Amino acid sequence: TLAFRNFDLMHVPSYFWLVTETSDNCNNANEKQIEKIRKKIEADQFEFSKHAVDQSIIRHIIVQEVREAFLKGEVIEDYPEDKYGLSYLIFERTVSGRPIHIQCSYPERPLVKIITLYEPNPAYWIDYKTRRS
Repeated sequence: TLAFRNFDLMHVPSYFWLVTETSDNCNNANEKQIEKIRKKIEADQFEFSKHAVDQSIIRHIIVQEVREAFLKGEVIEDYPEDKYGLSYLIFERTVSGRPIHIQCSYPERPLVKIITLYEPNPAYWIDYKTRRS
């Protein structure tokens, strides 16, 4: 069962976020974290913020695409000091080939919170993984 909480999350442009780029040193740690997130997604232990629900409707992103993105997704950015809580930016293409970015909480929460989700704009991303300067 998915839990939809009344979580008031304002859309904050990405340039306001404190971003820690992933590096070779933290890839192993991130891989362990994404595995924990995957297990929670598979067990339906996740919820959408109000903002994420709104964005999924506006952007026509269905829950199945979210699940698909987490199956093989990778952590492309880590937000250890985000004002909405510790979180990752996950990237993957869905089965249909649609690129998806999902910002979600660290897996230590009882339910992984999906904070926002969107189809990345190639004008701002190189291969949808690296921010353009």
